[in-house]
Amino acid sequence: MCIFVSLHAQITKPLAAKLQGKEQDVHCAITSVNDCVAVMQQIRDDGTFEQLFDAATAVYGDAIPMPRLTTRQRNSQYAG
Repeated sequence: MCIFVSLHAQITKPLAAKLQGKEQDVHCAITSVNDCVAVMQQIRDDGTFEQLFDAATAVYGDAIPMPRLTTRQRNSQYAG
């Protein structure tokens, strides 16, 4: 499960930084989103996702926990 989180962060963190930055370029953002979708689709197609899901199932059984959800931003310049 930790491997999936790390892999997911490597794919989505640069996208999140671009989308939340002060200088937002719509064309660049769309390209980044499409790149993330393509990489995640490749992970599903080549069997990596299935291997990670099987490993998570082996650890957690049928009760794989949901990721932690936040209720509200408190430590951000956009909090309010």
